[in-house]
Amino acid sequence: MGTTFSISSIERQKLLFQYIKERKRASVNEICEKFSVSLATARRDLDALAERGGINRVRGGAILAETTTLELPVLIRSKEQAEEKLRIGKMAAGLIKEGETVFIGSGTTAFEVAQNLQERENITVITNSLLVLNS
Repeated sequence: MGTTFSISSIERQKLLFQYIKERKRASVNEICEKFSVSLATARRDLDALAERGGINRVRGGAILAETTTLELPVLIRSKEQAEEKLRIGKMAAGLIKEGETVFIGSGTTAFEVAQNLQERENITVITNSLLVLNS
């Protein structure tokens, strides 16, 4: 008896985007067959990708958006080169002294800097990142 492993919706959507990117288009039925998902799941995945701007939804499927690149979800990006990001975050936070004001931008490496500043006092952080703001 074979074991089946399910993948997360984020992983499936990343694979689906690659599939559409290679073919420039895909139908809902094609997606159901290729990824072994229901019609409702295929439509939800396409809607999620369209919201991010990677594709355009059309009747019965989707086509690749011409000049758009897909920003990988932050949870996926945070796992890429995680050790390096941790080291950079610690080093950068170590350069910030008491009483200083710093701007921390968006991104997963910037998030690591913010994480390393949480226990510090008398530092003003300005950010445009919800991820940093909520850390």
